[in-house]
Amino acid sequence: MSTFGRDSKKNKAYGISDSITFEKRQAFGTSDSITFKKDKPSEPPTALLSKKISLRNIRQRYFRKRQAFGTSDSNKYIIKQKSMATIKNFDVTRLHQEEDFGFHTLMLKETGQCTDAKVVPWHTVYANAFAKFDEALKPGGKDPATTGLTNLDTQRDQAYSGMTAATRAQVNHYDPDIASIAKTVSDIIKKYGNPTALGYVEENGVIQNLIQELKVYDNPPSGDRPEIESSEIVHNRLTAIGIKGWVDHLESLNNEFITAFSNRNAAQAAIQTGASKATREVTDKAYRDIVRRINALIEVNGEEDYAEMVGNMNQLIDYQSTTLAARQTRNDKKNKNNDRPEIE
Repeated sequence: MSTFGRDSKKNKAYGISDSITFEKRQAFGTSDSITFKKDKPSEPPTALLSKKISLRNIRQRYFRKRQAFGTSDSNKYIIKQKSMATIKNFDVTRLHQEEDFGFHTLMLKETGQCTDAKVVPWHTVYANAFAKFDEALKPGGKDPATTGLTNLDTQRDQAYSGMTAATRAQVNHYDPDIASIAKTVSDIIKKYGNPTALGYVEENGVIQNLIQELKVYDNPPSGDRPEIESSEIVHNRLTAIGIKGWVDHLESLNNEFITAFSNRNAAQAAIQTGASKATREVTDKAYRDIVRRINALIEVNGEEDYAEMVGNMNQLIDYQSTTLAARQTRNDKKNKNNDRPEIE
């Protein structure tokens, strides 16, 4: 094998192209007219390769961190911090008035147990607002309408007592017919008991029924019911025993009382509605203010000192939220049923 052939194999082994230039190189044993010049290696240098591997590792570590922190594809790291346990947001204006009153009653018990000096003043404002709300929901006190109503009730009771006393006086009348009528009337009165011991509205109903039955028994003659001639008293029996005036007087006072009672309640309802609405709005605002205060303190100082109170308040909020959701579901079903066309 020629020297050039052996050198060609060596060239391939060393990565030297066959199209090399020749120079005189005694070391290769060639002629003086040629030498072998190595081309640049076909593989990248070790240093450059190491740099590429290093960059690839950096990119891999970056994407792993990005996935761990839940960031977007943008080159920003957003670190998720552990959220504090704060009082949940709740719209108290969605509650019915009695629900709102009960909600604040329970919430005040929780905020009242907090001894933090930075919370106590806010609880005091909340409690004062609620006290006015409570007062506005109570029935009205003494006013001219109530005083007049009390006087009418007293007169009505006196008329009832006079009627019953007059009836008892006639039970022992010397005329047996009058005594018999008085005994029947007395039995009717006893059947209804003593209405003067009842409440306003209940007394009114009992007296109305009593007077109605007495008028039926009185049996006055009318155009389509002529007077019957008889040895017994069959018409105007109340007049016969002398209590017709008492019965008419009692009926007049009873009607006057129920009219005054209705007017008084309507006036008080209008006043109480306006007052309760205003005081409720103040109470709701005081609740929102103390919630914001407590949540701000939790963000600054941590949740440890407020954890129990916040947990109890959130349980109540969850309960009320469930109640509202159930009510909304019922209303939606009701509205859906109302939208259905009537089937003929």
